[in-house]
Amino acid sequence: MSLLEKLVARHACRTIHDVVAIVALGHLQDDDSTRWKNLVLANHDDLLRGVRAPQAKFKDFPNHVLHIREGEWGGLRGEATKWYAEAVASLRARKWHKAAYAFGVLGFYYASACHPLNTHQSEEKAAIKTAFDRVAFRAWSEIQLQLAENGYPTVNRAQGRGFVSTMIVEAATLSSNNYDAVIDTFDFATAASGDDSFIDADLVDIYADFVGRAVSGLASLMDQAIDEAQQSPRKVPVKLLGYLAAPAMPFRAMKTKRQGKAADRQVARMFVEYETSGKVLKRLPPEERVLRKLYAEQILRVSLKSLDQTALTAIGRLVVEKPAEPEANKAKSAEDTSAKPAASKARSKTKRSKTESALPAILPELEEDDDAAGEDNIPDTLDEMQAAGGDKTDTLDTSDLEGDEIELEFDADTQAQIDEGLNEPLDADLEAELTAEMEAEIAAEIAAELAAESEEDQDDEIDREFALEDNTEWSPGKLSPDALVADALLLDELIENELHAAGIMTVEDLLCVDVEELTEFIDDEEISEDMITNWQSQVMLMMRVGGLRPLDAQILIATGIRTADELASSSASDVFKAARSFLDRQIGNHLLDPEEADIDESDAQTWIDLANQR
Repeated sequence: MSLLEKLVARHACRTIHDVVAIVALGHLQDDDSTRWKNLVLANHDDLLRGVRAPQAKFKDFPNHVLHIREGEWGGLRGEATKWYAEAVASLRARKWHKAAYAFGVLGFYYASACHPLNTHQSEEKAAIKTAFDRVAFRAWSEIQLQLAENGYPTVNRAQGRGFVSTMIVEAATLSSNNYDAVIDTFDFATAASGDDSFIDADLVDIYADFVGRAVSGLASLMDQAIDEAQQSPRKVPVKLLGYLAAPAMPFRAMKTKRQGKAADRQVARMFVEYETSGKVLKRLPPEERVLRKLYAEQILRVSLKSLDQTALTAIGRLVVEKPAEPEANKAKSAEDTSAKPAASKARSKTKRSKTESALPAILPELEEDDDAAGEDNIPDTLDEMQAAGGDKTDTLDTSDLEGDEIELEFDADTQAQIDEGLNEPLDADLEAELTAEMEAEIAAEIAAELAAESEEDQDDEIDREFALEDNTEWSPGKLSPDALVADALLLDELIENELHAAGIMTVEDLLCVDVEELTEFIDDEEISEDMITNWQSQVMLMMRVGGLRPLDAQILIATGIRTADELASSSASDVFKAARSFLDRQIGNHLLDPEEADIDESDAQTWIDLANQR
């Protein structure tokens, strides 16, 4: 395994679908399989972007399933066939990054066909699918050991023009046999607690079958696409790329950890609702909301309200109780705990029961429509569920995220490979890998970029971007285009790092960036195009109205006031009411300190006066 493959597999994967796409590269059977693997690894960002696109970008949720019990309901076959064809076309055109992206999308759809919970719909499935997927990723090491011991399933290529569709149906049919077993053996409470040290043996077998079949099948489809394209892979300097990728991996690992914690919080929220109400409705992810609605309308032909009232059968009725921990181990654990530093002791004082211990005190911000639906009636933690009226923690403990960027350590073998690359000059063979073909492609890309830039007047473009309406003139009291984004916006350190990695340092950088491209580059579910557009509107408002603080601009944009003219023509009472409503929501969701939100109508009048003084 190359250094690049190690780094990507260990630090860039966020979900089990990511893992399937990367592991499948090692199962290619083509004569040039190693070179093809290295070529796709060189474009691993595009590969993983493709894996995540169906859920993050396409949001074509009905195409993620194939319900065998409902006459093969769902669009998996068509989408897999479409993206297989896209992969072949990109390979023939030698557009390697597009081919990697298409392989990623194809990998998601094929792995979805192998997913037992994508082969049928029920209220039980809707409740646990998010948790099932999260456990699959967290338990990858155990699944990997099972596959290493028993081997990966053999997936043969189907024959005929519709072979992709045939392989999808075969995979879904086999996976559907495990659907009921998942419902019966999945331990929702343990999944919500984050304790994966004891997983039912039958469930591990199901996970291994799901992941193993997905890996083998995707590798088979990639081999077929490579054969059909009739192209030879470009040689890439995989060792050099590994050395170059190593310095950025701590940041990627920190980002992966952050998103993993958000996913764990989502699972915990869903379990709390399940324990409280007996179902999961208000905290279902968008995918399950859409699928439930369509399933009710098209298959059951009942109203969604009627489906909401349907009771769940027992989830995990065959779960084997976790063995009790030996007394000797408990004593040793107690000694270890007592030896921890004072800071660790302070954090450990809030430990609770097994199921409850890993559930966060503060959960992600709820959608506004959830509040209207009575979301506040559901407790956020097991403390509140078990003792109504208990105090709720007001701050989110992020201490476990601090220092991630400098504390990440590679294993000895990986670190040795990195040190070798940093301390020794590249040999002639490695330099020879930078072939004339690569240099020609790079030169062509540079020429294309220069040609595109020559067609636009960059100065005029910037002038139009920063043009101030109504003859407003810039003055020292207004935000400068040269100001740092970190000083102009209220951002946490992690988001600042992501913007810096994308080259966004100043206000001018933020205003000139393409919002869609920046969103794809950051590739963070918490940062949407609308959020970036709001950031741009905030800094533009501060450039036009001198004296506004970052929080003032954030409040005004959130209340719908996006220009200086709109602010100048508003009434203080209307602005104050809208601002107060926004701030109360932020305080309620623990995103803002009440002291920071202490404003009155005179503050709103001050903003209006500033807008009129332009």
